[in-house]
Amino acid sequence: MLDQFVGRPIREILPEINVQEGVKEALLTQSGPYGPLFDLAKVCEQGDPVQILAAAERCGVDQSILNTKLMAALNWANETAAITE
Repeated sequence: MLDQFVGRPIREILPEINVQEGVKEALLTQSGPYGPLFDLAKVCEQGDPVQILAAAERCGVDQSILNTKLMAALNWANETAAITE
């Protein structure tokens, strides 16, 4: 995600940005309070609907809200990529 976007390992990027410890823990070890949400984000990138629904249920995220947020994220990524080209 962020590491792929900027072309650097996440361990190098995190000291340069201000994020909560729980977020760092999720990004580095896929654990902690945000670990399940990080897993959901990774599963969404892979695109397997069965895995997406299972991860969403583990996080308590409603499918319709997830779909709306996923579409917004994809639009943002496309817009951002267009700016950098």
